[in-house]
This record gives sequence, structure tokens and C-alpha cells, in this order.
Amino acid sequence: MGVLRRTYLFHSWRKWDRQVDLCVQDFFSRFHIYPNIVLANLVTYKRIDLIARPDHITNASGETPTAAEYVPLGGFVGESYELSFCIDEQLDDKAFVLIYHDDPTSGEPIPGEDTESPATGKQQAL
Repeated sequence: MGVLRRTYLFHSWRKWDRQVDLCVQDFFSRFHIYPNIVLANLVTYKRIDLIARPDHITNASGETPTAAEYVPLGGFVGESYELSFCIDEQLDDKAFVLIYHDDPTSGEPIPGEDTESPATGKQQAL
């Protein structure tokens, strides 16, 4: 299937995780596959990192870190999908891009434009 791309915007930082999940569901409804990568600029990631609920964060071993231990976010896990966080400084603040890449280690570049939606043939961002 190659690479699929769709751009979204955060409307509020308060429920950023719910917004990501809703956008993942939109991506799935358009392409019938879940994304596996989320791109955002460093400022956007830092905002998410600051407000992420500590009770939902685990370290690389899957354990809940101590209150004194800082664990930066590296991904996002939903009920049927897992997203890896990647930085793209070309994106505007509050923008994030969901990507499906069938072989993320292949070196195949990410397209610069959103993939057309098969249902409408249009490039629409939420």
C-alpha cells in the first residue's frame, strides 16, 4: 500500500489524546487502515509532553515511571493501533500528520501532500 498521509490540527490541548484518537478513526474511515506514525513539530510535541497524564505513561519496559522519573513521550497507543512519534519541523504549530507506512525502515520518503481520499478523491484536512 506504500505511504498514506493526512494532516490534522489540534483545536485544544486539553483533550489532545481524544483528538488524536478521533483523527485516527477518520484516517481509518478514509483509507481502511490505521496509521502507524504521527508527525508534528518540536513545539507541538513539547506541549503534548507537558500535559500528558502521568497515569497513562509507561517507560520502554512498559512500567509506570516514578514521580521523579521523566519519560518523554515516544508514541501513542489506541485500542487497535500504535503510533510512533516523529518530528517534522516543516509543520506549523498545532498541526500533526498521521501516516501509514507499510515499511517505515525502507527509506521511502513521506509525501509532502495529503493522500487523496479514495471515497471523495479530494484532499481535505480536519
